[in-house]
Amino acid sequence: MGRVIAQTHNPVAQGGGIYSGGTSAPTGSNIYLLNNSFGAADGYTVEGDETVYGVNGNFAFGGGSGASNSAPDFVGVYTEVLAAAKNPTSPGQYGSRSYISDQSANRMTSPHRFNPSSPLTEFWMRWYSRYELGFDWGGSVGPGYHKLIYCKTASGGYLIIEPSTVTLGGDWGFATPVGTSQRDGTYNWPDFFGATSDGLFHRFDTHVKMDTDSTDGAFQLWIDGTVVVNLTGIDISGGNAGMRAGFDRLDFIENQSLPAHTGIKYLDTDDVAIMNTTPVDIEPITGLPWIGAVA
Repeated sequence: MGRVIAQTHNPVAQGGGIYSGGTSAPTGSNIYLLNNSFGAADGYTVEGDETVYGVNGNFAFGGGSGASNSAPDFVGVYTEVLAAAKNPTSPGQYGSRSYISDQSANRMTSPHRFNPSSPLTEFWMRWYSRYELGFDWGGSVGPGYHKLIYCKTASGGYLIIEPSTVTLGGDWGFATPVGTSQRDGTYNWPDFFGATSDGLFHRFDTHVKMDTDSTDGAFQLWIDGTVVVNLTGIDISGGNAGMRAGFDRLDFIENQSLPAHTGIKYLDTDDVAIMNTTPVDIEPITGLPWIGAVA
């Protein structure tokens, strides 16, 4: 698989939940850090034939910032690691469960965070997500936005991987603050999950390559093996040196806008893998490298 810098097949179950953000964590809760389990040893076997070739950075379920947990509908509700959140095809025992409110914007339990030991200018990522049965963005288009991966730089720059009716016209793509946002108009959220969620796990694969000269960037996104976005030879940085320095943190399953369901619904995440060198597996339609399905 190449060099895997983070992998989350089998996080440790964490009791009543995990929280990290603007207030202190509840008594008895913990943040799960990947390297607390794996140390820095090369060749640590995660599951079966999948191996971590050195763990460079921390991965925290519920370790992101900016989520709103203070409102009454979220009292006692936190991001959790649970057996019930497990991807059924996973070799592990647990998955992570976040919760999203029915209110208009940015109301969810804490997102997950990966902090690489050095900024990433190129990475591949694979994860599985399940929106609770009946989760609703309001019908045929999709969310106002849902920041699935929020790639942040030390200088305040960012790249957001998302479906968005606000910034991307209902389509999938990426958004930046430097005028280089791009999208593909072929698919919307309901094309994969249904007008309201089907309650099933779906696989996401992505590749991000920061440009060096505004002409050699790349961005790909696949959902369930379908090519959703395939952009090469693009400008991502807008010539901004801070963007080109790379991403020093990845927050994912981040904030969102315009959920239309009633009450709190969960969003499960499992089998997250992040790589900073080229994977050996090849996606058959584009012929491009990707991490691919969990082994």
